[in-house]
Amino acid sequence: MPATNPATFEASDNSPHHGVPGQTYNVSFAMSGNPDANVPAGAKTMNVSAADTTSPYTYNTAVEQNTTTDMKWKDQTFSFAATLPAESLGYGPTPQAFVPC
Repeated sequence: MPATNPATFEASDNSPHHGVPGQTYNVSFAMSGNPDANVPAGAKTMNVSAADTTSPYTYNTAVEQNTTTDMKWKDQTFSFAATLPAESLGYGPTPQAFVPC
């Protein structure tokens, strides 16, 4: 999900997927970094946040040596405890502006 075009979702009380306050939830995603020559190689970082939890994630294009034909996606998991029946999930590059989704 590029930060310039974030995906959005929500669960309501009418949804079979509404949350339970106090329950721990795991959000799985894959992370890579832009390997284009016009983007400096190195660490690409972002924060993921929901409820009262924020976690940083890093992908280093210099170490991974990914390319536009082989992005070498890395699986990540973000865990948080719900505080409400419906929570907002946000993500964004650091130290730039955080993007709620």
